[in-house]
Amino acid sequence: GYNIYRKSGQVSTFEECCGSPDIVSTGMVLVDQKTSINDTVFIDNNILTIGVSYCYLVTATYDYGLLESCPSDTACAKLKKEVPIITNVSVANTSFSNGTDSIAWVAPTELDTTQYPGPYLYKIFDKNGNQIFQTPSALLLNDLDTNYNYSLINTTDTNRYYSLAIYYTNNGTDSLVGYSAEASSIHLNTIPNDNQIELFWSELVPWVNSYYLIYRSDSLNGIYNQIDSVNSAYYSAAASASKWVLDNWSKAAVGPSGYMACWYTDNPVNALFSVAASGTDSNGLEGMANMYRGPTYGDIRIVEGDGADDVHDVYESDDIRYTSQGMIGMERGYLSMLGKWPSMDYSDDNIVIRVEEMHLIYAEAMLRAGDAATAKTYLNNVQAIRGASLTEATLDNIILERRREFFGEGLRFYDITRLGMDIPLVDSVLQRYDDLTGSTVEYGSFRLAYPISLSERNANPNIVNNYGY
Repeated sequence: GYNIYRKSGQVSTFEECCGSPDIVSTGMVLVDQKTSINDTVFIDNNILTIGVSYCYLVTATYDYGLLESCPSDTACAKLKKEVPIITNVSVANTSFSNGTDSIAWVAPTELDTTQYPGPYLYKIFDKNGNQIFQTPSALLLNDLDTNYNYSLINTTDTNRYYSLAIYYTNNGTDSLVGYSAEASSIHLNTIPNDNQIELFWSELVPWVNSYYLIYRSDSLNGIYNQIDSVNSAYYSAAASASKWVLDNWSKAAVGPSGYMACWYTDNPVNALFSVAASGTDSNGLEGMANMYRGPTYGDIRIVEGDGADDVHDVYESDDIRYTSQGMIGMERGYLSMLGKWPSMDYSDDNIVIRVEEMHLIYAEAMLRAGDAATAKTYLNNVQAIRGASLTEATLDNIILERRREFFGEGLRFYDITRLGMDIPLVDSVLQRYDDLTGSTVEYGSFRLAYPISLSERNANPNIVNNYGY
């Protein structure tokens, strides 16, 4: 038989094929399988988007699919623009009963007008196939209307889905040429939390939305100002990369029995990338163990307080990353990280990337893609081996699990800033120097970046200090 693979966009080439090629790792997706050597036709009609280049390759399978040949040459194609394309579905007015959706589209540019002569007209249908509008007919395609405002509808509860059909005149009768792909409005939901509001949205569109701008107003009819943006292409790339690691590498997350040991074992089973260390590497003041709890440095301590949630609020009592197994405890009178980089001879490797991070990256990417079920699976994968309660997949729960899992490893700051959060206030005395205002550093403050030292600027007069200093 045969395996048929597809990918949108650029395709990697296979320089050689001595062993079984890893086709999936290049981003190709298996879209069909044939069980007969004589079945050599495949029609792809699975939610294709006009304007996107789709590339295909074929492999032969033997021994009931157990063996797979080298891939064929790649063939790429785009859909012809023989039907109208919806380009925009926007909420023009938000209301339970007086809402308005604005629908816009472009005419087909590759329609054979000899085979399908005018006059022409468009019909718009809702998700249930009910016709909601018909344009006046026109002899030429370019003379037809290409937008419509659908009013007196509820635009608050969920997305609305629309499709567009083009008709031509055949012996005095309106005859169907074809339908556009379905497109929906963007539907925004919010979840209020402590000192933050979580926004998430969904849409189904026949194009690629890769960049979102987020606006906020203090009132429904007030002035909206942009406060952030989201590049969904980053999350898609993160999903592909993390899932590939989980599917293809021999490394695995460590369970309770091996968790403590992974921090003093060279090249542990869960380490994807480590910086090797020995007793002679960074064995002075700047050794990791010395910075966290050493007698001659030890200035990285865990702050406790009654302000924002501190470490005691983050972990459950049976969580193996907390105090039950000695990961966190008292040292020289301060609450300290004890379990990570535990060897005071400075021989512990510095683990930079772990398998557990791949699970949580994939969980977040899937949640942002609208697949909460898969996100929950990968979030729970980590929670289950740490003694934490299994939770639903929300952005808050995933970020909380990242905070627990990578405590002390330097990832928390980047999660805070990429999510537009202020630095949390735990102890108003120990943290009062963080900002000239007397509070912690707020998102967007220039103090999130350090100043460039005078010695560096004197050495290179082309260097300009960071903004604000």
